[in-house]
Amino acid sequence: MTPSVLSPRPARRTHRRVLLAALVLVLLAAGGFVGWLFYKDAAHERLLREALAETEALDPHWRIDALEARRAVIPGTENSAPLIQRIRAGLDRPRQNVFGQRDEAARDLAPQVRLTDEQYQVLIDWLEQVEPAIRPTLALARHPRGRHPITYTPDLISTLLRHVDDMTMIEWQVLQPLHLVLVHEGDLAEAVRACQAQLNLGRSIGDEPFFVSQLVRIRYGREAVRGLERVLGHGEVAEDVLASFQRALAEEVAFDPWPVAARGERAVVH
Repeated sequence: MTPSVLSPRPARRTHRRVLLAALVLVLLAAGGFVGWLFYKDAAHERLLREALAETEALDPHWRIDALEARRAVIPGTENSAPLIQRIRAGLDRPRQNVFGQRDEAARDLAPQVRLTDEQYQVLIDWLEQVEPAIRPTLALARHPRGRHPITYTPDLISTLLRHVDDMTMIEWQVLQPLHLVLVHEGDLAEAVRACQAQLNLGRSIGDEPFFVSQLVRIRYGREAVRGLERVLGHGEVAEDVLASFQRALAEEVAFDPWPVAARGERAVVH
């Protein structure tokens, strides 16, 4: 054979060796990656076991069933949740055009600014539609505690808090316009009572173990204080009325929602 015929064979052998070496490197890399994944998984499992052991030692009643079982028990006569359900049942969702008109009447009102005649008329017309709900809504001022029923889903995350929607409708359809009208008409003591009802609407959340629940409670407390600012922006209120509301605010400030929410969310995520 001539040299020109034999010369390609060493090149083919070299090519095969390169491919074989590359394959070996790929297999080694893949094996190393799989091994690293197993190691990482084992390390995370160990950290989880340690975290659970520490949690059990420091806070043995941290799972959701235990949290629910250890929540505050509210006697039926003191529980605001059934009253909130009854009020909500008597309210219809407004039509979209009416919704916009009502929303415009109460938007961006500074505490010291009076309603215009047009705004006042819109709110009066609105309150006439929800008049049966006014008295029971103001009765919330006498109910500082509540506990709404919660139906937990298996995954917990998709648990519905329907009472939050009920509270929103009561606040928006009744308390907000009522408070504005009472202040406009000079009935400041009754306006403070509406602020107290709004505060208690939020306090009906109680110790629900969800961040969203506690954020709702905080929001209604904030709105109650803003309502008081508007009252004081339009006149003076008797000291005993203010003292009563101040005591309620002090009780609310003494409640720390964040440990309640954090424990609940930890149980949900777990």
